[in-house]
Parts: sequence; structure tokens; C-alpha cells
Amino acid sequence: MAAAALVGLGSGALHSVTGPDHVLSLTPLSLTAGSRSWRLGLRWGIGHSLGTIVVAVAASMLVQVFHLGELITWGERLGGLALVFTGVMGLLSLRRGVVAREHCEGTALSMGLVHGIAGGAAVLVMLPAVAPSTWHAAAYLSGFSLGSTVAMAALTRVLGRGGALVNLNRAWLGRIVVGASVASVLLGTVWLTA
Repeated sequence: MAAAALVGLGSGALHSVTGPDHVLSLTPLSLTAGSRSWRLGLRWGIGHSLGTIVVAVAASMLVQVFHLGELITWGERLGGLALVFTGVMGLLSLRRGVVAREHCEGTALSMGLVHGIAGGAAVLVMLPAVAPSTWHAAAYLSGFSLGSTVAMAALTRVLGRGGALVNLNRAWLGRIVVGASVASVLLGTVWLTA
């Protein structure tokens, strides 16, 4: 059971920092949040964990009714919609010139939840390979949740620190936020139409 938890921990951490949807969703918010950026990642990770667990539990109960491939397809569309929304919010925050901290933190939690729901079915597909029992599955999901939350808090802290350094030149910060926001909208559009 400890092995399932450790595999989950590593998988969750890797999943969080290598997923372009995760990084693109939080880059615009993290770059402008400064030293509070890790809170965005923490909130995102908590939301993502909750969404993943809810979908994994619900899907495992309804696996006889729904085809997992369909759930994954709809999950990707939901993730695409979240990417488009986050990218647009990043662009709007620059247009206003100020990013409200409360809005960023609320957005991070809700976007993490949406991404967790969107990817929950994909995590469920992996469970039989790493978790031969319900207890192993619970250990894996717990490890996955912890790993993704801690990794995203660390990643957003690094992004926020980078944003603070780049903040010396507002033009560069704006370009980075625009680039991440536009990339988020484009990737989201691809996921919506695929």
C-alpha cells in the first residue's frame, strides 16, 4: 500500500508540473501574484485533488453505466473550456492593469477543481494498474492529491518569483502574461474542437 501511495505522489507531482493546461492556466495569475503565488498553486492543487477524487469515486461506481472513453472526451472538453476561460481572464487582467488577489485565488481553486474533474476519468483508467484493491486505490489517490498540490504550489512560487524579478520591466511581464494567456486560449480551443 505504501508503494501505491509513493507512485501516486510521484505521478501527481509529475502530472501537475508537466501538464501544459495546468501551467498555462496558472502562469498569468502566478506572474502577477508575487510572493503570494504559492497560495494560488496550493488552492489549485486542493481544487484539483477534490475534483479528481470526486470523479474517480463516482466513475468507479458508475463504470458499468458509462464508457470511460466518453468521460475522458468530455473531461478534455471541460478542461479546454477552463483553459479558454483562464486565458481570457489573464488578458482581461492586463487590460484593467490590476489583478485582484482575491479573484486570482478564487479562480485558482475553481480552475483546479475543473481540471481535476476533467482529468479524473484518466486517473481512474490508471488505477487498476497501480492499485489492486480499494485500499491501494485510496492510497494512490491520496498520494496523487498530495503530490499534485505540493508540486503546483512549488511551481507557482517559482513563477511568482520570476514574475517579481521581471516586474522590474512591466513590458516583459505583460508580454509573458499575454503569451501564456493566448497559448491557454489556443490549447483550450484545440481541446474543445478535438
